[in-house]
Amino acid sequence: MFSPEMHQLSISAASRELLSRDYSDILYQIRKKWNAGDGMKVTRDIKIYVGALASGASVVQDEGLVTNYILPQNRKLLGIDMETYGVYYAAQNTSTKKVEAISVKAVSDFADPHKNDDYQHYGSFISTQFVLANMHALLKNNS
Repeated sequence: MFSPEMHQLSISAASRELLSRDYSDILYQIRKKWNAGDGMKVTRDIKIYVGALASGASVVQDEGLVTNYILPQNRKLLGIDMETYGVYYAAQNTSTKKVEAISVKAVSDFADPHKNDDYQHYGSFISTQFVLANMHALLKNNS
């Protein structure tokens, strides 16, 4: 039986505070900018959640894996992704100046049998626009 060992990496209190601010106006503008384009129109509000992500070396498309093995490790888990752990690990284990990492990821599927790429471009757009709109605050927080 596969039994993973959980290893948690955390963000700083300053980063958590920064990401917990009210960004509703910025998020509305991002959705408005997307809808002004030629792609699919989106009516749902964009929301920000700050919390734990599971990270691994492969794409997860199995609800059973999530329910039986991943969620029991952390019941407050918000998502699963492949890249974030490596970024945080590198930032926390650098031998030079301390580096703070923040992962901004938009949900584009639910790791289930219906997983597809329909919302990947929109998710990438949201993440990029959010970082660009808050670049000054993010950089100031890390200096």
